[in-house]
Amino acid sequence: MPSATLSYKDYIFDDIEFSFDDSVEVFQFQVYSLTGVPPQSQKLMGFPGGPLKPGKEWSDINPKNDGTKLILFGPSEDENLAREQCSRTKGMPKKSPSLEKAEEINHTPATVSAAASLPKKPSTQHMNPAEMSAFQNRILFAIKQTEQYEDERLHALALSLMPADFQNRILRRKQSDNIDEREACILELLQWFKHEFFTWTNEPKCSSCGGPTNGIGAAHPNPEERKWMAGHVEVYKCECGALTRFPRYNHVEKLLETRTGRCGEWVQAFALFCRANDFDTRVAHDFTDHVWVEVFSVSSQNWVHADPCEAAYDSPLMYENGWGKKLTYVISVCPFEVVDTTRRYSNSYHQV
Repeated sequence: MPSATLSYKDYIFDDIEFSFDDSVEVFQFQVYSLTGVPPQSQKLMGFPGGPLKPGKEWSDINPKNDGTKLILFGPSEDENLAREQCSRTKGMPKKSPSLEKAEEINHTPATVSAAASLPKKPSTQHMNPAEMSAFQNRILFAIKQTEQYEDERLHALALSLMPADFQNRILRRKQSDNIDEREACILELLQWFKHEFFTWTNEPKCSSCGGPTNGIGAAHPNPEERKWMAGHVEVYKCECGALTRFPRYNHVEKLLETRTGRCGEWVQAFALFCRANDFDTRVAHDFTDHVWVEVFSVSSQNWVHADPCEAAYDSPLMYENGWGKKLTYVISVCPFEVVDTTRRYSNSYHQV
């Protein structure tokens, strides 16, 4: 498996492992997670075929299989990120405890094993510049979102909202299904979250009379809504004449208060509960129109699909086979990795 040493300013990251079966964009987002330099601003020097810039493919730069020494140029969105990552990892990309355990068993990093199992990806060269920019920006935003789930204060807040008898529920599930306690925990978490904690909103109830509403358009978020990272605000009107705003919040703390939304809000809040319960967690983005969670199973040493909107566990083909969806890219992200997981969710990978 190819590896490289990356130098950026005063920091050196050794043995960054990647796969030529992944696209260049996946490697660029790996570099972004270490340095804060977004893909569109990266200039990576050291490949035999010339610098790696946005829009290039591996075949354009003729990379070596191992030992490439790279120098990164470009402005960072967060000047402290490289220092923090370097101090955390002593110059190595950070791995979660579950991933380290997987390496001990398989003698191969789990992220590398996943990448190596993928066939050659569909090229993104067919995208026009606007589409590529939107693709990159969505992943960059997704990475930033997952950083919220590492906040220990939010972990404590999430745990305080869980039922007092949750541990008893886990033990009952463990005995009834004859499964290990961690699997019982995620199954109970899915059931509680869907049926007791979070609610689905298509059209919000009227903020004045509580009656039904109809959408009439959108509005810019006000300062209070922007504080909680509302990207946009949907506006609805009731027969009573009142207007109701429905901000699409992206701050997970606010979602613990509102406890409603659609799949994006559901997954953000659920991912926090997963991290609060000590599950290594990624968020999987289907670039068609959906999003869900993956948790790392220590017993199976694999990342497992978990969709809170459906309370579904380990059913990765439910979208293609059950819903009849035609998937595009599926990209799974956490603060320390970006992985193309399309193959896991599609039987028609080469047609995606």
